[in-house]
Amino acid sequence: MAHGFHRQALSSGTAASGHAPTFLACTSLAHLAGMVADLALLSGGRVIIQRSFDPAAVYAAVERERVTDLWLLPPLLYILLDHPARATADLSSVRRIAYGGCAASPSRLREAAEAFGPVLNGWYGQAEAGMIATVSPAEHAVVGAAGQITVGRPAPGVRIEIHDEHGRPLPAGESGEICVRTPSMMNGYWKQSEATAEVLRGGWVHTGDVG
Repeated sequence: MAHGFHRQALSSGTAASGHAPTFLACTSLAHLAGMVADLALLSGGRVIIQRSFDPAAVYAAVERERVTDLWLLPPLLYILLDHPARATADLSSVRRIAYGGCAASPSRLREAAEAFGPVLNGWYGQAEAGMIATVSPAEHAVVGAAGQITVGRPAPGVRIEIHDEHGRPLPAGESGEICVRTPSMMNGYWKQSEATAEVLRGGWVHTGDVG
């Protein structure tokens, strides 16, 4: 299943950026950065690897290597925003800054969109389901009635429903659990049948997230 998931992700059009990238891997390759690095190489691009995240080193590498693509957890994006090197760094080569992995602040994302330009791409997914939804740079201005940020539109082949506590679909405007069916959804947790039965119900991955 792990290899099938990786193959599916690498062939997914949602992850392709439309250019041969120079990707700066400044977070752990054991997390999503490793998959993005594989995507960059599969696209005929380059990968620059740093031992750990350091904002000054990130800015220096972007200038020196003409980096086009980065992937960051939202808190790391905020650190880049607040670092003094941003004021003078040449970021003209950057085409995409993808973020995901945890909740993001609407106000900070608006700051990032203003500071870095139309290059932000939001990724919403889970290990249990793979990529669920993506946010394009133009959609970062979209906010909900209470100021929530959007997690974007379903990735190709993904079906999303909002369910109540009994597993019934809810109408638009109602809050409930995000349940998904995706090409990359898991078969189950290794040797954890009870946990599998809790998450995989009725053919849906129950994400535990509210939508």
